[in-house]
Amino acid sequence: MVLTFIPSNNPFAFFNAIEVVSVSNTLVSDTAQAVPLPNTYSGLFEHAFEKIYKLNMGGPLISPDNDTLGRFWDPDTSLFASKSLAQNFNIPANNIVYRKGLVTNETTPNIVYPTAEEMATTNVTKPTFNISWLFTVDPNYQYFIRMHFCDIVRKELNNLYFNVYYNNDNVMGGKFDISTVTQNNLAAAYYKIFVVLNTSTGSKNLVFKVGPAINMASLLPNAILNGL
Repeated sequence: MVLTFIPSNNPFAFFNAIEVVSVSNTLVSDTAQAVPLPNTYSGLFEHAFEKIYKLNMGGPLISPDNDTLGRFWDPDTSLFASKSLAQNFNIPANNIVYRKGLVTNETTPNIVYPTAEEMATTNVTKPTFNISWLFTVDPNYQYFIRMHFCDIVRKELNNLYFNVYYNNDNVMGGKFDISTVTQNNLAAAYYKIFVVLNTSTGSKNLVFKVGPAINMASLLPNAILNGL
């Protein structure tokens, strides 16, 4: 591996430190679903990444001692639009199913998936009832977002359908069911990657929401998120 520093306008280049970390090729894929839909974003390998937010939903602070890549994962409570709409849920960590090749310790520490935020009132069918998190961002950048899901609240397959929104875009196409994408496994770790191309016409706010799929009348409405 060779790192080359080439000055652009000034006659010198410098750096203060270099840290090299070995990680799996699965940490970041080269393509992702883009927002607004239905675009696809290619070329992620060509970009540098800077952490803005890394959240453990419904759980405590995760320190570098518990993360393979030495990262902090903060609790999500300070970013709620309304804390009263959400409640914590958790199960024992050894109940989580990890399908080979889908989630690794590099993408997510194992202790993210046994905790979640769910709707505080699980029988509400109004489309305006959402758990919402509000992020302050620089509108001049695009954002790589990885959502972490694990159906730890249901005891039956195909029984948790909900919607996921970035600002006003329903980014999972409606009626998202975790057990379907994890090939009929409950409590199975899963993540989905998006690239937000525009933070809503120059706004410094990026709103992320999960809410019930209101047309699934036979099911008890609920929505969850484990990490972001």
